[in-house]
Amino acid sequence: MRPPLLVALLLASARALAPAALAREALVAYRASEEIVAADKVLARALRGESSFTDAERRVAADVFLGTATRLRRYEWICAQRGLCGAASDATAVAAALLRARDEDDGAYTWPADADERLSATSGAPLWLCARWRRDLGEAVAAAVADQSTRRGPVTLRVRDDVSIGAVEEALAAAGVVTERPPAGVGAPRALTLVGGRPRGGVWALPGWSEGEFEVQDAGSQAIVEACFDGGGGGGGRGGGGALDMCAGNGGKSLALAARGKEL
Repeated sequence: MRPPLLVALLLASARALAPAALAREALVAYRASEEIVAADKVLARALRGESSFTDAERRVAADVFLGTATRLRRYEWICAQRGLCGAASDATAVAAALLRARDEDDGAYTWPADADERLSATSGAPLWLCARWRRDLGEAVAAAVADQSTRRGPVTLRVRDDVSIGAVEEALAAAGVVTERPPAGVGAPRALTLVGGRPRGGVWALPGWSEGEFEVQDAGSQAIVEACFDGGGGGGGRGGGGALDMCAGNGGKSLALAARGKEL
């Protein structure tokens, strides 16, 4: 009979490996779909079948999988450079190698000579997209866009129109949460970006969340709403008129438009 301490250690080790195993399974499914199915949908399906996971374990699995999937071309190149995949034909073994490449990524590689392939390998973005960016945007801008498009996006709040954005900043600062406002040129005057990313306990643990003072919404999404009221939407003024939201996800833009009097 195993000692209780050994059993506890084995169970703890199994729980620690669980998120990595889930991320590996999701990566297998993502590659099997030839990346036609969006990565977030693949992840949602994988998480749906794992009701025993804690929120923390789900976050770890999501971070590992999405962090690999969004820069897949980079990790494929690293695998090839370091011989991590070898002649593996087993999809699970290849996925494990890609995850290992992500963990061991130190940037010390010989990158492709072709400019399009080099941008794809360094950023992780698809080759066809890197070629188009270089053609349309030029070398420097394409490199910046490719790099930013495959990195974790910031966590940004949209402060409700009738709430003081300064008061929200002060309340968050008092709770130890550092925020910053995007540049004026972005066109999102109600936005506050959390400098440290997703806070411990989630945004719903922040002061003001339960009072409905703000919601999570990317600055770019907020800028679209602002454009509808600054001469770009045809409705005029700060309210009235109609809006057709043809790209609604969770409805962030719809909520903001409705709050200002738009008929949706």
